[in-house]
Amino acid sequence: MTAQQDAIWVVSERVGDGQGYALTVHYSDDVSQSLEASEAVTYAATVTRAAVVADSEAAVYQQLTTALDLAPQETAPVITALREQRPESYTAGPLTITPGISAFTGRGFLRCAARDRSWQWDIDGARQHARQVLDVASGVEFDRAYEETLVSLLGVDVSTASAVVYDVAAYRET
Repeated sequence: MTAQQDAIWVVSERVGDGQGYALTVHYSDDVSQSLEASEAVTYAATVTRAAVVADSEAAVYQQLTTALDLAPQETAPVITALREQRPESYTAGPLTITPGISAFTGRGFLRCAARDRSWQWDIDGARQHARQVLDVASGVEFDRAYEETLVSLLGVDVSTASAVVYDVAAYRET
């Protein structure tokens, strides 16, 4: 199964010769991370946690500037105090995520980096990516079982079976 979010690919892909399928997050052509099912849950939780932090800090900013009528610069001590009680950034393998608030819109965002590549996610995009990771992780075992069944029961060669599995995985994502 392939899912793309801001040029980050989340894929259930065949690994090794007869070793089955694994979830891989591709950050670029040369930076990727393979995840076991339990690691995928931890990864998705890390991305979600960072998104919740950024969204919550943005909500506090909005509340202070509207309900309490504070000037944007007057919110800084509160936001700083909150940030001192959490990690500066969150890490999942090569991925580093730093929550922030846009000075222009007051909305939360995530500044992300994986080795030499950096990008920014809005909150919805980050949450969508976390869901995609969980969706693909949930399909990996099915992909392995389906390929094995095609080969053993129907006598389909491995490369054809792999292509058929890829088509089903792509269908799952729609």
